[in-house]
Amino acid sequence: SDKVGQILQAQYKAKKLIAAICGAPIVLNAHKIAPGCEVTSFPKVKDKMIKGGYKYSENNVVLCDNVLTSRGPGTAPEFALKIVELLVGEQKAREIKEELLFKF
Repeated sequence: SDKVGQILQAQYKAKKLIAAICGAPIVLNAHKIAPGCEVTSFPKVKDKMIKGGYKYSENNVVLCDNVLTSRGPGTAPEFALKIVELLVGEQKAREIKEELLFKF
């Protein structure tokens, strides 16, 4: 969608957080958001991201500039806590992590 691309471009230029998990990072590629950035994604999207000019990481969660990406459902808690950290602060993310008994 061109509208999605316009929103993402505006978010990126304004240095506001863009977060994409699983196969969703392909939208970054489709709209040329942050080319050259390090990203991660669901493994089946990896080749498309590399062909799009992104540096690919096998890490569960990757932050590059204001673009946060994550690999998939198994990495969702770590991804969510990183969003909390970026929007609310590291202390709040630690509190939530402890309350939910996450061990990563």
